[in-house]
Amino acid sequence: MDVDSFRGWLSFDNVMGGIYVVAWSVSMYPPVTTNWHYKSTNGVSPDFVLLNTSGYMYQVISTTLQFYGWRPSSTSASRGGKVPVEQPIVTTFDVWYAVHGLLLCYALLSQYILGKQLWHFSENRPVTMKPLYKKILLLSLTLFVASTVRICVAVYTTGWDNSKLLQYTNDLYMLKISMSITKYIPQIRYNYARKSLKGFALKAVVLDIIGGVASILQLVYQLGTAHGFHWSTFVSNFGKIGMALVTILFSSVFVAQWVVYRPATECGDSERAAIPMHNLVPDAPHQVCSSNDPQATLYKI
Repeated sequence: MDVDSFRGWLSFDNVMGGIYVVAWSVSMYPPVTTNWHYKSTNGVSPDFVLLNTSGYMYQVISTTLQFYGWRPSSTSASRGGKVPVEQPIVTTFDVWYAVHGLLLCYALLSQYILGKQLWHFSENRPVTMKPLYKKILLLSLTLFVASTVRICVAVYTTGWDNSKLLQYTNDLYMLKISMSITKYIPQIRYNYARKSLKGFALKAVVLDIIGGVASILQLVYQLGTAHGFHWSTFVSNFGKIGMALVTILFSSVFVAQWVVYRPATECGDSERAAIPMHNLVPDAPHQVCSSNDPQATLYKI
């Protein structure tokens, strides 16, 4: 690699891309490594596993299509008439992160399905979801199939079009974001009910914030040097912007909760900190163990 190529890799957008991929990727390892350490999947519920896997499946398909399926020159009809369709800013960092995340989801799913055979756990836990989150998952899969059929029919009848591709990939990103929100809200309710973050892996939250900020900074820099900022820019990059903002927003709430509940969290004198999650939030999608459970951790979606 020559000096110019090396300097190119050290550009601001590449550095920010590397930071966000590393930060978000590292924050996803606690579920797999913790389960492996304790030879059990008691620290994570099947709701989390299946919702997380479906979310990353949507993200991989969307990111891959935007990166490899976009045609260099295309115009399509918008509501305001014929306008060029702006290409989303997607890099190899985005593809790597999405694929890596999906592989980790499959690894976590295998700990449930093949825990005894593949991971040498004591038993295989049944993959049984709570009714509410099962309905949410089935709804998202139904919307995914409907959206996929719609674009396949459109491509078959009128040919490949960037506007159709953008609509489809944004639909998938919306499904991914909905999976994330579905996971974050019950965790916030759980922390609030206990008035404590005992057993909560705050380091993963810090990594989420770092990754979200780096992702936004990378995108802002890329847009500033390429397309500029306007409404079509937001529409074209809806997925990446939405994921980063949702992550930063909910991670900031977790940090705020840690600041407010810090005395009870550090001293461990809160009686509510030891109350099991299912007694506080009946339909919580993932079980955060009590203060005495060594597998208590935050599982990022």
